[in-house]
Amino acid sequence: LAKIPLVYVVSRGNRDNRPVATAAQLADMGYKVALDALLSLLVSFHFNKRALEELRATGDFTGLSAEECVTARHDIETLVGLDEFYAIEEETVEDVINRPELADLSRETVESACIEVRYEGYIRRQLREVERTARYEHLHLADSLWDEPLAELSREGREKLGKIRPSTVAQAARVAGVSPARMRRSS
Repeated sequence: LAKIPLVYVVSRGNRDNRPVATAAQLADMGYKVALDALLSLLVSFHFNKRALEELRATGDFTGLSAEECVTARHDIETLVGLDEFYAIEEETVEDVINRPELADLSRETVESACIEVRYEGYIRRQLREVERTARYEHLHLADSLWDEPLAELSREGREKLGKIRPSTVAQAARVAGVSPARMRRSS
């Protein structure tokens, strides 16, 4: 029979007001590890809330000195790997073209690759948006929709849609001032 250490999952802030045992109490009960999955979220929320309240009240946040902000930002960027990202961002097309391993590629090919790498995140986001919009092409709006006031929309949006009377959510979303989410709620 394998011996598995007892693990306790702490439920801080639970709705039932169950008490949260201390590390010593858990050790006395035979637990070897206490996992507190919410603690970092609770602490983060607490300090974010205080910072936001201070920002709203004073227009500034004094909880960290300028040096602490620089240090924290550097630590976050290092953890996330932004130093490498920034190095790529700062590298010019000329720097890349002059790499010996790319000498047999045309300038246009290297420029195109640089653009794709630099804007990959933006391009992916746009492609997702195109796919999402394509799904809206198949969401038809009932003809009876135009017989009722569309309370979810702004007055301007109602007027524009009343004149155009689009047949799909995608067509309606292309009207300035109208979002697909509002049209789905209306239909």
